[in-house]
Amino acid sequence: MLDDAALADPEIATQVGRAGSARVEPPPSGAAAAVRVVVSITHTIGGLAIDESARVLGVDGLYAVGVDAGGIATGGYASGLAQALVLGLVAAESAVAA
Repeated sequence: MLDDAALADPEIATQVGRAGSARVEPPPSGAAAAVRVVVSITHTIGGLAIDESARVLGVDGLYAVGVDAGGIATGGYASGLAQALVLGLVAAESAVAA
């Protein structure tokens, strides 16, 4: 939910137009702006192929974590935040060791 002043910004108006299902409504009393949140897919279940140290296969010095790391959620949805926390630590330890 954005007010007329926010929609006057061409970049915001373009983003709202791309959203498709966005509704423009006045913000609640006392708020400068509000955002309508709807359920949707947050990321694809795929990503870059990594090894057990979170290194991207075939690219020296590059690590991938979170939803950018592929092959983790092959059986269904898995939280990107959990993937980022666990693989972030693995990637950091691998990078320091390298």
